[in-house]
Amino acid sequence: MNEAAMNVLVVDDEPKQRRGLAAMIRSLRPDYRIWEARNGREALEFCEARTFQIVFTDIQMPLLDGFRFAELVKKEGCLQPKLVFVSVFHEFGYAQQAI
Repeated sequence: MNEAAMNVLVVDDEPKQRRGLAAMIRSLRPDYRIWEARNGREALEFCEARTFQIVFTDIQMPLLDGFRFAELVKKEGCLQPKLVFVSVFHEFGYAQQAI
């Protein structure tokens, strides 16, 4: 796939963190298409409509957390990205659960 056609999804319930990460990606890769979702449920809806090559997702979010989102998209087969979990929590247990 041509890098210019890359779709990237940023999922985070904190607007400042979501917009900041999306802005950083846009500045580093202006040719990527960046989508933003406020929670796992909204991200799941985005994934039903298009394919993403990279997804950055927060772990703890309302409605549908990052772990459950990852389980559902894997189960549905509607997502084939590299999945990156993002969290501000200092507990290593979250990282272990993601793995």
